[in-house]
Amino acid sequence: MKKNYEIMFVVRAYLPDNVRNEVYSFVEKVVGKLGGKITLRDIWGKRYMAYRIRGQKEGYYVVYQITMDPVNISRLKKELLSRDEIIRHVISKIRKSELGLAFGKKTASKKQFKS
Repeated sequence: MKKNYEIMFVVRAYLPDNVRNEVYSFVEKVVGKLGGKITLRDIWGKRYMAYRIRGQKEGYYVVYQITMDPVNISRLKKELLSRDEIIRHVISKIRKSELGLAFGKKTASKKQFKS
């Protein structure tokens, strides 16, 4: 049975736009290859981090909400770790009531979801 997850990852700040977009595309392809579906994509943009990670003090923050079979989460983590451009990631299980809520949004709107 598929469950809802939120993936937040940070991409190196000083990459060209085309490389950064390729990383986003890579994550989307991996989710699809593992039988998952992306329900929300929220690119926060470049932010300062509270502390240096891999020598970086800034990064591009991205949040995806996905539905995926729990047995594939470990494979997803391995794929995210394989990319040097991704300097940190977190995958959290979320409740249905939290779907569509990213970056402090108070309510979910139907136009956030693409079928």
